[in-house]
Amino acid sequence: MTDMWLNQPEVRELSRHMADTSDLLIGTGYEYWACLYHYFPGKTRFIPLCMDIPDAPPRIEETAGPVRFFIGIQRERNEEKGTDILWPVLQQLKADYPDRVTVNKAENVPYDEYCRLMDNSDVLIDQLYTCYAMNALKAMSKGIAVATVAIPEAYELLGEKELFPMIDLPCDKKGIYRALEQLVLHPERLAQLKRDSFAFVRKHHHYLKVAEEYVARTCPSPPVKGRVES
Repeated sequence: MTDMWLNQPEVRELSRHMADTSDLLIGTGYEYWACLYHYFPGKTRFIPLCMDIPDAPPRIEETAGPVRFFIGIQRERNEEKGTDILWPVLQQLKADYPDRVTVNKAENVPYDEYCRLMDNSDVLIDQLYTCYAMNALKAMSKGIAVATVAIPEAYELLGEKELFPMIDLPCDKKGIYRALEQLVLHPERLAQLKRDSFAFVRKHHHYLKVAEEYVARTCPSPPVKGRVES
């Protein structure tokens, strides 16, 4: 995607044309919204990504054994997602705490298999350069804690003032290691992080709530009964 923007001017021109001729632009993540808002503040809106969230929260128990980390790797997007940095950090963490850490990796597997592997984990290691998206939402909907980019501005955009369940990852290896090490040293934190993660996606990303936001933000107000619209 980055190469497309850098090396194909026609792609940039087409995107600009679509933005110029649209009535409304919707950003579904913090970075998307921020970029659109910078150029088109008058017609940019934020509506979060949606997910099919179960009605009942998953059963969450205290972590008794090793902390189970899970990471998904797409070889063709390894550097783009930052997994080329995250994976070695996880390996080092496992080497330093062999009895307190397990690491499971899914690399270029079918989606159903990916979800099955994710189920047997405590913490999903998501991505490094952009805020959380569908991968993180899927994990949180299962009651799994997530380590990703979770800057304060992303929470502010949602209007969230109480639930901050995601472990925010810096871009340097030492910072990432320290953030993940705290989960290993304090596994008692995980149960609450998991509960808050499910509550967070239920509150902000349930597909019905998101659909209501699209209706509210994109559809004109209904005419007043008995009034003829000109």
